[in-house]
Amino acid sequence: MARPEAWQLDPASYPISQVCQTRFQDVDPNRHLNNVAFASLFEHARVRLNRELRPWAERPKNERSMVAAVTINYLRKGSYPDDVTVCSGVSTIGKSSYSYHRRCSSMKSASRPVTALSSAALMAKANRCGWRWLMRWKRCVPATRAC
Repeated sequence: MARPEAWQLDPASYPISQVCQTRFQDVDPNRHLNNVAFASLFEHARVRLNRELRPWAERPKNERSMVAAVTINYLRKGSYPDDVTVCSGVSTIGKSSYSYHRRCSSMKSASRPVTALSSAALMAKANRCGWRWLMRWKRCVPATRAC
């Protein structure tokens, strides 16, 4: 698996960041956060952010999205009880899908990411004008990468 690009590790590349609490149940026998914990933290951040940017009441009843692919790069150990910061941004927006990137870092060393995530989501019954709410999220891509 290829390492994330430098821009994916830079918190300034992401328009949104949120603090998430780690849980004792996510600690492995080596007293580090297990890998599944990071997938759960990313999922929690995705749901919170989606609900904040586009509340359920504002969504058309036929609008549904699902995660189609996820790649997580584990860069260093995470620790409990350290809170983590999850930074998020949309990289591309297509006709029926969008891709996003996230990074996760400990609050104690925010400049050193613990994990980086790339993911693609599919939207059922979507059209380009229905995706305007995503544009607030779209900033994490370097200028050389086109949508």
